[in-house]
Amino acid sequence: MSAERGNRATTAAASSVHPNDEMEGSDDEGCWFEPQERAPRVLVCFTGSVASVKAHEVVQSFINRAFDVRVIVTDVAKRFVDVEELRRRIRASYDEIEAEVGGGNYADRFQDHPADRADEPFVYTDDTEWRAWREIGDLVTHIQLRKWADILLVAPLSANTLAKMANGLCDNLLTCVWRAWDFHPEKAVFVAPAMNTAMWNSPFTGKHLAVLSEFPNVHVIDPVEKTLACGDTGIGAMASPKTILRAVCAFPRRAWWILQRRVVS
Repeated sequence: MSAERGNRATTAAASSVHPNDEMEGSDDEGCWFEPQERAPRVLVCFTGSVASVKAHEVVQSFINRAFDVRVIVTDVAKRFVDVEELRRRIRASYDEIEAEVGGGNYADRFQDHPADRADEPFVYTDDTEWRAWREIGDLVTHIQLRKWADILLVAPLSANTLAKMANGLCDNLLTCVWRAWDFHPEKAVFVAPAMNTAMWNSPFTGKHLAVLSEFPNVHVIDPVEKTLACGDTGIGAMASPKTILRAVCAFPRRAWWILQRRVVS
C-alpha cells in the first residue's frame, strides 16, 4: 500500500473494502440465494470513468448470482456504454433465467419495476426520467428507483460524481437517487472509485470520501494499482467486478442474503 493510499484509507477505514487475494477467488464462490421470496435488488450506476467499459461484466456478475438488477448510465458514461446493447444483454440473461425457473417462479422473484418502460427496460438515463414524467401525478423515476433498490452501487465512481455526492448536488438521475436515498439498516450504498492516480491522491478525494463514510452503510471499495488507460501506472483503477460482487455479498442484512452455492432454481 502506498503512503498516499494509506493516508486516504485512514479517513474512512471503517467503511472501506480493500481488494485482496481472497476476494479474487474462484468463480464458484460467492453469493447464491435461496429461491424463495423476491430477489435482492441492486441499482448499478455507471459514471464518466473509462472503467464503465466493464458495464456488462459488472451487471452480468450480479444477474448470475440471482440479483434483480436495474442500471443507471449517466450522460458522460454513454461515451463508454452502449445503452441499447446493455439492455439487449440484460433482457437475454433474464429470459434465460425465466426459461430455467418457470414463469410463475420468475414473476415471484423478479418483479417488474413500476418505472420500467416497455421501450426502455432495465437501463435508465437522464432522458428516461424526463420522458417518463409528463404531468403532476406521474411517477418520478428517481423516487421510484430509490424505493425499489436494496443496494445502490456506483461502479465506477468518477471523481466528478464523487464530488457531487459529497456535496449533495443532484443534477442528474444518479445524484437525485443518492440525494433521496433512505439510509435504512437493510439498505446499503457501495462505491468503487476509478480515476487517474493524481486525482486519487488529491486532497479533495480524501475529503469527499470521508464525507461519504459519515453516512450509515456507505462502503468504499478501494481502487487498485495497475497501468491506467492514460498510460500512467499507479492506484486508481476500479476494483474487479468479482471484488465488487463479493463486497456487496458481504452485507448480510436480510434473511435471504446468504453465502451458499445455489442458483435461482
